Amino acid sequence: MHDIQYIEGNEELLDQIEPLWLKLSEHHQTVTKYFSYSFSPFTFQRRKAVLLNKVRGEFIKVDLAKDTDTGRIVGYCLSTIVDTGIGKEGEVESIYIEPEYRNLLIGDRLMKNALEWMDGHKVTRKKVGVVYGNERVFAFYERYGFYPGATILRQV
Repeated sequence: MHDIQYIEGNEELLDQIEPLWLKLSEHHQTVTKYFSYSFSPFTFQRRKAVLLNKVRGEFIKVDLAKDTDTGRIVGYCLSTIVDTGIGKEGEVESIYIEPEYRNLLIGDRLMKNALEWMDGHKVTRKKVGVVYGNERVFAFYERYGFYPGATILRQV
């Protein structure tokens, strides 16, 4: 059994998720049928800059799952809140758990932490984006009340 420590923070923890974010990006490149090319030029540093610009240093949450036996970060959840002018919108920007640590309820804990944070900030709408080709994660998100709301088509 793994002893998992959960660490909560904000932008000061962003750099710690980079190795796992890169794995998630690689995964997206392999599962998406039409847009794999769009992931490779999108570096972590670029993603980080876009993210920090989006929230302007305000509402960003990073949750880490750390294996205390190895000291290794084995999962993360990155969430944001933005004021849309008609209310606050929370978004689970990305979540990733190392394959050998899946089915240990780590993702469940990370999602619950993110959603409770959003609730504490009185968000009026919550969302999560799923890459085309990765629909198998729908069942995971449905456990938290997320369902497909729209499909945006892009020309290849």
